[in-house]
Amino acid sequence: MSPALSLYLDAVRIGAALFVVYAHSNLRFLLPAPLPLAEFGHSAVVVFFVLSGYVIAHVAEGRERDGIDYAAARISRIVPLALVSVLAALAADHLGRPLAPALYQVIPADRVLLRLALSAAFLNETWWLSVMPFSNVPYWSLCYEVVYYLIFGIALHAPPGWRRPMLATVALLAGPKILLLLPCWLLGVAACRYRGDTRWPAGLAAALWLGSAGLFWLHHRLDLMRGFADGLLAPRVSPWLMEHLAFSRYFAADVWLAGVVGLNFIAARRLLAARGAPAAGLRDAAARLGMLTFAIYILHFPLLYLGGALLTGLTPGPAKWVLVVTGALLAAVSTGTLVDRSRPGLRRWLVRLGRQALAAAPARGSSRLT
Repeated sequence: MSPALSLYLDAVRIGAALFVVYAHSNLRFLLPAPLPLAEFGHSAVVVFFVLSGYVIAHVAEGRERDGIDYAAARISRIVPLALVSVLAALAADHLGRPLAPALYQVIPADRVLLRLALSAAFLNETWWLSVMPFSNVPYWSLCYEVVYYLIFGIALHAPPGWRRPMLATVALLAGPKILLLLPCWLLGVAACRYRGDTRWPAGLAAALWLGSAGLFWLHHRLDLMRGFADGLLAPRVSPWLMEHLAFSRYFAADVWLAGVVGLNFIAARRLLAARGAPAAGLRDAAARLGMLTFAIYILHFPLLYLGGALLTGLTPGPAKWVLVVTGALLAAVSTGTLVDRSRPGLRRWLVRLGRQALAAAPARGSSRLT
């Protein structure tokens, strides 16, 4: 991946994360009037799915050449911060609820152990389950992504004889709701692996980049996400199914949007192929902030509620919104920075553990045979 494309993807990642925070801050205890475009926050999640598929496919072709490297990278990246985010949500709700009980009426507080167990296993969204880990609303999409990581890792690294049974087992455990959005993630993989853009004239690449940006705008201008679900799907399926599909009821519009985003990435790659490397300082800053977008995404919502509870005496308005959103961002970035410090060591330990287990496996097998 060229330095210029890496910077572009980091910019997309940062923009998508900040837009999710913006959309989720559209809360009446922070602002009296709705924020413009906040209803389109779901599109940023689709962008994350495509970007995740693209980046994972890229690293899988490079430094993550086997299943041990792949698994260690995913576990060390996802699990520590995911667990911290669930516990942080529990703690934030415990602090905020007594201060502003009315705010937390819509936030679940029951079945604490069950919510913790399902969250730790990323099973919150399996089949028709939709178990929110306290006020951590964005956690649902992480449960989807973990399934996609498993499917991709098995497809790449599982022994041929085990591949299909393992994929079938994961699909059966995940259920249709998660699988409906799998094409969004796979379109990111396809965009990364597509190589035909090397033959595109620069003018065609520019036209496709502008065209994809225009289609992205048109998707929201026409509100295709809700238009498909409410106008086409809802009249043809039961209300129970619509309710239990949750965000997956937008799957057709989401796959369309994912294709638009994937096309944008391919066109950007062609346009940036001949560009010189951006300034090292800019690349480093964007890469660092890009790595922290996961922390921003997975931590911000409980912090928004806690900030609203702490400032419950302040009248909703721009000042309160800026204070709470800024505080949530700073707290998320600080937490993410602390947790990320453990990641390299955890990854090395997981790789070492995996290599040791792999090396010991033949010895155990031969001892049973002898």
